[in-house]
Amino acid sequence: MDNITLFEHRTDVNIKYRESQNKQIEKHWHRFIEIEILTSGSGTHRINENSYPIRRGEMHLLKLTDIHELFFDENCGLYLIQIPTTYLPPEMNLLILNCPKDMIVYLDEAELCQVEHLCKILIEQNQNAAPYSPDIIKSTIITVCLLLFQKLNINKQDTHKNGESRINDIIIFIQNNFQKSLNVSKIAERFYMNSEYFSRYFKKHMGVGPREYLVALRMEHAKKLVRQSSLKILDISEACGYSSVTAFLRDFRQKYNCTPTQMREKKSNS
Repeated sequence: MDNITLFEHRTDVNIKYRESQNKQIEKHWHRFIEIEILTSGSGTHRINENSYPIRRGEMHLLKLTDIHELFFDENCGLYLIQIPTTYLPPEMNLLILNCPKDMIVYLDEAELCQVEHLCKILIEQNQNAAPYSPDIIKSTIITVCLLLFQKLNINKQDTHKNGESRINDIIIFIQNNFQKSLNVSKIAERFYMNSEYFSRYFKKHMGVGPREYLVALRMEHAKKLVRQSSLKILDISEACGYSSVTAFLRDFRQKYNCTPTQMREKKSNS
């Protein structure tokens, strides 16, 4: 197993068309949202622990916790859209962050033609300094995301049962910052609540307490790092926002009924 590269947070939008001549892009994950649309080439795309064929028309959106790598059989052409995690509207961010499956689809020729047209608009406007270019870029990126959601059959009514903007903002904040030294008190302070009221408010809307939600998010990411990398347990603990490896090991064992080392050994032997 190889280590996993972290691509740090973006503060701007990056849009381009590129031709990849790499035989392999090694495992990595992002602190931003990435959309890629393949126009040519072939190979294999691994997202988390699932393998998908690379071919013309493949379109994927990578979430903050997705770990992926690509293996190319030939040169590959693709449109690349990288955006900050706070760029999209909160309700769209929630659809992405809470989607339970890998966000990858295969477009037919008519669908790909539509999306390619939108990508060309994005590149053209990104090179412009015209007054409305930022607005055109944002609305076009939103349209690309909506086409992906439509193809994935994502029902926004099923993704989050409560439309209140405050709880949406809290969830997005936690999902964007769970890798930092974060606890219930800090989250409550960020949203101008005392810890006791915040815990009640969060559980009322989400059905679980804020600590349970935060730990579940960290454990999901820890499992990916344990199974897909050779990172040391201390490094995984820190990458999941823990300042204490003892606390990390306690939560990991409680969640998976084994230690990270045992999980890694089981994966290697399977």
